[in-house]
Amino acid sequence: MSFGICCHTYSNPDIAETINLEYIEEIRDAGAKWIRHNLFWNLIESTENRCDYRKHDQVVQAIQDAELKHLANLYCGNNYVFGTADDKYIQLDSAGLAKLGEFVKTTLGRYAGKIQALQIHNEPNGASFWKPTPSASEYFTLVEFLSPLIREIDPDITIVSAGLSNITGTQNTDTKFLQALLRLGLLDLLDVVALHPYIQSAATGRTPDLATAAAMIRDHRGSQSMGPTDWRYHAAWAGYSTSSARQTAISGMLSLCQSLGILPFIFSWTGTDAEPGFAINSLWSGVVIPPV
Repeated sequence: MSFGICCHTYSNPDIAETINLEYIEEIRDAGAKWIRHNLFWNLIESTENRCDYRKHDQVVQAIQDAELKHLANLYCGNNYVFGTADDKYIQLDSAGLAKLGEFVKTTLGRYAGKIQALQIHNEPNGASFWKPTPSASEYFTLVEFLSPLIREIDPDITIVSAGLSNITGTQNTDTKFLQALLRLGLLDLLDVVALHPYIQSAATGRTPDLATAAAMIRDHRGSQSMGPTDWRYHAAWAGYSTSSARQTAISGMLSLCQSLGILPFIFSWTGTDAEPGFAINSLWSGVVIPPV
């Protein structure tokens, strides 16, 4: 089956920082067909009106060389340009959107044909990535601005929503956030709704209720178009402390996604964002990948 692995290879705008390009080859060798890599606006334009793509050029080329398909996760805030505390404060006024639009135009033009899918931001239903307060209507405004711009620049690219965290099938605040986006017309603006269905305790089952989320989307579109673009365990979470438990969890998630006909992305580690016990070269050998 096809699956992807999430990867971060650098974490700051300093050109001297080591980029972990060898990790991209490990992802290919694990059998993945896709890679999800962050596209941080603030790490490329750390000085207003001066974009330095040298590090990201290496990443994009390495993904191409590994013959992996590329899902770029665009983070839409920039603390260097706007003087905010960090890049999780999204500027939705006309000036802020214009700045973002120029960056997106320049970036997609630079990487034309090299990025197969673009994801608009990350987890806007949580305060970790949307500050000061998550808002479905505000996120919809962002997508409403970017989607036609992206289509104009690259009509063939797949547009993916930000992954919504903790959408596990139960009726909670996060599920209501997704429902609000669907009512606003999110599916008219993009191709795929992304979820991040974390299960923080194996005692509740190691795979989320994606079927319920898929049914919600079908109710609005008439066909399913969704996928987990970040699914993980933490070794500190209850029931995931052993390698065998982690292997079982990943194998179960792959099998579930295959049964639903969706493409899963599994979160892994890099030198800049370590996930204990998730080294591909040691763990992945025990993961059962369903046949096509």
